[in-house]
Amino acid sequence: MAVGSTAYDFGEYLDVHPDYYELTGEMIDWAESLDWGENELVTGPNGETMVYIWSTEANKYRNEILEARGYKKPPVPIFVNERSLEGDIEKPEVPENYTVHSMSEDIELIKRYELGYKIFNSVESYEPKIPEYFYARLKAPMYRKDLDIVTKYKDGTLASCCILWFDEETKTGVLEPVGTHPDHRKKGLGKIVILEALNRLKALGGKTAYVICHGEDRMAFYSSTGFKCYDKGGFWRRAL
Repeated sequence: MAVGSTAYDFGEYLDVHPDYYELTGEMIDWAESLDWGENELVTGPNGETMVYIWSTEANKYRNEILEARGYKKPPVPIFVNERSLEGDIEKPEVPENYTVHSMSEDIELIKRYELGYKIFNSVESYEPKIPEYFYARLKAPMYRKDLDIVTKYKDGTLASCCILWFDEETKTGVLEPVGTHPDHRKKGLGKIVILEALNRLKALGGKTAYVICHGEDRMAFYSSTGFKCYDKGGFWRRAL
C-alpha cells in the first residue's frame, strides 16, 4: 500500500507502507511531474518551479533519496509532538471576563470564521463572507462541534480557538489549528482551549494527543501544555 497526496497546495506528503519503501523514488517522480500552473506558492525567486516534499528526521531512507536528488533540508524544523492522556490533565484557569465554549453551543458560524481568519491573516483584509472551504471543513468525517473549542470575551467576541480531530479507532486526537486573536494574546487563552480540548478527549476515551508546530518559541508553548517532541520534520525543497 502506498499513497501520495498533495497538501497545502504546494507540497507532497508521501505515505508509504514499510514493506514498500522502494516505491519512494517513483512517488517523488510523480510529485515532480505535477503541473501547478501559475501558483505563487511553488514559484521560486527567479521564476523557477519549486517542489516540496515532507519528511522527518526519523525517515532516513527518504532523506537519503531526497539529498541524492538535490533537495535541500528545511531551514526551520517543524516539531512533531505528542502527549499521553494518562494521569490527571490540568484544568484550564479562565481569566476574568472570558468564558470557554464549543461550537455545539449557540455560536454564530460567521463569528467562528472571523476569528480563524483574523488569527492567521491580516485583520484589515477580513470580509464577512464565509467561503466554501470553511463549510467543507465542517463536513469532514472527524470534525465534531463539541471538539471545536473557543473562548469568548465579555462583549461576545471570540478570542481563541482550537479544533481537536478525534479518531475513535486509534483513540488519538490531533490539534489543528490553534490560535488567539491579536487583540487577546498574552493572556493564556491558547493554553486554555488546548487544555479544554485535552480534557474532553480523555473523557471520550482518548489515549494520546498530537500537534505539530514551527520553531522553538511555539515548541516552548506546547511544552507548557504537556506535549513532548518525538520527531522533527519539514518540507525539503528543490528547484526543477
